[in-house]
Amino acid sequence: MDTRVNGQMHPTLNDMDQRFSLQMENIRSLIQQMIAAHHLAAPAEVRQEHRGEASGEVWWQQFNWNDGQITHFVPLGWRFPRGITVKKLWDLWYYGDRSTGIRPYRLINKKWDIISKDNMMYSRAQTVLNCIHKLIPQSMPSDPVSISKLTLPEADSLFEVTFQSFLGFIYDGTINLVRKHELNYSTAHELLCLNDTEGIYVRKRSRN
Repeated sequence: MDTRVNGQMHPTLNDMDQRFSLQMENIRSLIQQMIAAHHLAAPAEVRQEHRGEASGEVWWQQFNWNDGQITHFVPLGWRFPRGITVKKLWDLWYYGDRSTGIRPYRLINKKWDIISKDNMMYSRAQTVLNCIHKLIPQSMPSDPVSISKLTLPEADSLFEVTFQSFLGFIYDGTINLVRKHELNYSTAHELLCLNDTEGIYVRKRSRN
């Protein structure tokens, strides 16, 4: 019941408590409706989908491993790819894998999504792409989000220009132009470690 003070009506503490309780009940009801609608819209394994950065289409997925974590960005049992070319790695890193619903690999959480057996491969891939990223000409898009928003032809052109600089570095100026696109990222990492004697791109291990 409202009380009158100086001729004006003011709510009592009891009134305010009742109004607060009613608002909380409405909020709980809305949350329950959203949860129910979400479970009806998504399969048991796939928790949520996200919009791809470039196309705006909904295809990124989140996966439930039933391991106590809220969500994962890759399916249970997925392995980080081995033996793929640097170009293929570039495409996966910035555009993801639509066939499996995996978002751009640069957004994968190493701690929660990469199994321990694949940590080394993930680190090698990341090192190679970090080097290529640093070689992008200043006149071209260089931040990851901007690259992911490029069209595929634009991204291919950006890769070609930068990849030439990368090849020149890891091969010390001697490049086999005929088979350059067959270079896989593991070999690229080995060559990078061999030629990056100053530790510009690859962190050097210190000896005790």
